[in-house]
Amino acid sequence: MVYTVRMKRTGSESGIGNGNILIIRGNPSSLGPSKEWKSAYYFMYDNNGLCAVSKTVNLAYAYLKAWSKCSAIHTGGWNTLKVFAVSNSLKFYINGMPVWSGSNSQLPSGAVGVGFYRTIGSTANKLYIDWATLSTSVAPGGIEVR
Repeated sequence: MVYTVRMKRTGSESGIGNGNILIIRGNPSSLGPSKEWKSAYYFMYDNNGLCAVSKTVNLAYAYLKAWSKCSAIHTGGWNTLKVFAVSNSLKFYINGMPVWSGSNSQLPSGAVGVGFYRTIGSTANKLYIDWATLSTSVAPGGIEVR
């Protein structure tokens, strides 16, 4: 699967814990107390230039890549997030630059989505999605990034 989303966030809440999120291999009909997907991989970035990759399985949360500086992020602007998920292989990119890759077999399938964290009651933050594409087939011989 290849899932690509061009997104942008506006508003004042843009630090760790208030990430903009691309979600893969999850189940949106099974939500936790904060409306988060109970099981999924989360690819997150914020408008301060930080990004992270995590997984949650039945609300047990673990970082695959902890929050850290990602020079590829256009802070406050449009960003294109791309995920390649082929079998156990996972590759995450922001604006064409690799952010994290590795192997994990805990979530072999599921739905995709987008989201963002914000303080409860906040109305000043908005997440804009310019476009999203999903391909469920990858050419023989591997993965090509463009």
